[in-house]
Amino acid sequence: PNHNVSNNTYCNVPATFSHSASSSHFSTSNEAGLSSEHSRTSERSESAQPVSVLRVSFHAAEGALQTPSPSDSGVGELEAMLREKDAEINTLREVMDRNERAIFQVYEERKNNWLHDNQEIQNDYERKLKVQSRKAYKTEQLLSMQVYKLQQE
Repeated sequence: PNHNVSNNTYCNVPATFSHSASSSHFSTSNEAGLSSEHSRTSERSESAQPVSVLRVSFHAAEGALQTPSPSDSGVGELEAMLREKDAEINTLREVMDRNERAIFQVYEERKNNWLHDNQEIQNDYERKLKVQSRKAYKTEQLLSMQVYKLQQE
């Protein structure tokens, strides 16, 4: 099927242009049911090339292609969408920064608690070691005294 190109038409399909004296036509390069006018390659313009995104304004009387004005082309909508997405990204960054700070704070608190607990355990075992060392020294002294007494007998 053929499609007439009207002013400020946007198509997201591979396309070629063919221009005749009476009208302008737009056709996709992948169409199976082309009319006989467009099925013959001899009637197509030699310079017709596929276009992935087509944005044209065609003035039939002059036969010239014109770019639409920014107000007609939807640029404003795209800029608004871009600003919206930028705002979303900035919000996500702020949330991620807050979360990162919170996570870092939790890890710091855990680290400090671990260091404190570790120090308490170390101090406790040092006290126990001193107590056992004193007991061992006293026991050694007692045994030494008993050995001396046995040797005297």
